[in-house]
Amino acid sequence: MKTDDLIFRSIFIITEYYKNNLEPFFENISDDILWIGPAQRQQMQGRENLMQVWAAEKHALTFTMGDIKALCVSPHDRVKEILLHYDIYTHYPSGNTTMSDQRLHYT
Repeated sequence: MKTDDLIFRSIFIITEYYKNNLEPFFENISDDILWIGPAQRQQMQGRENLMQVWAAEKHALTFTMGDIKALCVSPHDRVKEILLHYDIYTHYPSGNTTMSDQRLHYT
C-alpha cells in the first residue's frame, strides 16, 4: 500500500472511531495491539481484550475532531509509521465540552 493510501486509511479509521463507528478500527487492528489510551492508566494489550472492554462500554458522548496533521516515518523499506495529531472535542450529555490534544501512532 502506498504512503498516501496508508495515511488516508488511518484518517478514515480514526474519523469513524470518533463517530462511534468502531468497525473499521476493529477490522484493522493487530492481534497484539498495544492501546495506551487517553484515560489515566488506560493501557490494554491484545485485540480480544480491547474488544471485550469496549463491548461493555456504553456512553452518550459525541465528538468533534479538529484538523488532522499526518506524518509518515519509514524506519525500514517494509515498515511505515503513521503519526496523527489532532484536537478532539468531547461533548457530554450535560452540555459540557472538553478539548484534548490527541496523538495517534499506527505501525
